[in-house]
Amino acid sequence: LKLAGVLVEARGNAALLGIGVNVNEAAFPDALAARATSLRLAGGTDGGEIDRSALLATLLRHLEARLDALDTHSAEHRLTGRGEEATVRAPDGTTQPAGHNLGLAPDGGLRLDTGTDEVVVHAGEVTLAGNN
Repeated sequence: LKLAGVLVEARGNAALLGIGVNVNEAAFPDALAARATSLRLAGGTDGGEIDRSALLATLLRHLEARLDALDTHSAEHRLTGRGEEATVRAPDGTTQPAGHNLGLAPDGGLRLDTGTDEVVVHAGEVTLAGNN
């Protein structure tokens, strides 16, 4: 189930980071119910509402610690799912060819071996076979 999403966009020598977290949703529309959840539904506070300000402060504190420790080579070493089968749904909703996760391209894209070709994905929702 999807709980959160992260969007990273390159802007010159910088990166723009967007983070979305389903926090206090008690239910989702039928079209999303089978693939989405929230911290509240996942049992974060026995069904009660979660303090969004406290959550944001914690998230920012942890993000700052990670950014302080980040170097240009560490992202590749910590990449989740290397070697796993990955599927990608493009921003327009179409499904792109599935492939094995080969790691990161020099420009930050995700390299996939489709069996017939190597492709680099720069945008989309990535699902690893082990996370279905």
